[in-house]
Amino acid sequence: MEAEDIRSVKHCIICQKHIYVDHEGTLCGLTNARADFNGNCKQFVFRDEIEAFVEQLKEDLKEAERTQISLRRQMIIWFISGLVLLAAGITIWTMPWNHGAVHILPISLIIIGIIILPHGAWEFFPHQMRLKAKHHETHEFMVLIKHYKNELGLTSTD
Repeated sequence: MEAEDIRSVKHCIICQKHIYVDHEGTLCGLTNARADFNGNCKQFVFRDEIEAFVEQLKEDLKEAERTQISLRRQMIIWFISGLVLLAAGITIWTMPWNHGAVHILPISLIIIGIIILPHGAWEFFPHQMRLKAKHHETHEFMVLIKHYKNELGLTSTD
């Protein structure tokens, strides 16, 4: 990915001269308009707290990864719980003392097991998509920072 491929508003976010207006979004502090350049801003100046911004990006990414691990565990627990309830319901249903009669307990266990099986995935998969977007966004910012550090002749610390 090249710096030219990244939307110009991301260039402004890491620039000292950007301003944020609620009804318009991020604007260039020099022109008071949305950025309209392609690939490179000629008047770019790094934010004062660029290192803190980079650390915050990395910390947000680590937190999202920890949340994903937690959600994966939670999904496995829900899945196993659903399987156990489903198996218990089927086992009770097929026991010889049942004599073919349908009782509320085995049917309830089977229905609850089926409902619980996918429960953990409802939170896990949307979070996984958000994590992928967060990885992409962090990568874009790191490419921009490296690009401008090279262009401005600053030493790059990744």
